[in-house]
Amino acid sequence: MPFGRLWLYRQNLPHAVINLACLCQARTSSIESKPKMREQSQTTRVLYDGECKLCKVEIAGLKWLARSKPNVQFIDITSQDYEPALYSGVTYEQAMLEMHVVGPQGKVFTQGDAVREMYRASGLGWLASLTEVPGVKEICDRMYVRFAHYRLRKAFARCDSESDRCSIKLHHLRRKMKNLP
Repeated sequence: MPFGRLWLYRQNLPHAVINLACLCQARTSSIESKPKMREQSQTTRVLYDGECKLCKVEIAGLKWLARSKPNVQFIDITSQDYEPALYSGVTYEQAMLEMHVVGPQGKVFTQGDAVREMYRASGLGWLASLTEVPGVKEICDRMYVRFAHYRLRKAFARCDSESDRCSIKLHHLRRKMKNLP
């Protein structure tokens, strides 16, 4: 159904008609094969670490900037209900190692490209364009890689074995990273 409840109200239709139309819309959407995937294909989804203080500050600012943009979602990868299949298969481990943004139609952006896509979706396209200028792009991308390594080291430091200051997911990732050659 190409219209929502608000559109129906604006047409000055009786409440009974609006409720019936919305009920029919809900039933047909539950019959559709992949309603969530269709909705997500039009949305830019920014995956972020909800346990990282710096990340939370930046995301709070971007949420404020994007408050009028319905096509951007900010997804906390530390949430218990984070499901990689809903985000083009990006796992918690991958998202912790580097920034990921899932663009419309499921295209996955990483590192500096992810930051630029996040800024575009949040209304800071001018800043994203500025960081694509030749010479500036390379510097920004190198700075991002350094920041990502620093952020992960800080996350692991806050997550020592005697502390419960971090999630079980981060404990497992830390253990997994220690066992790598």
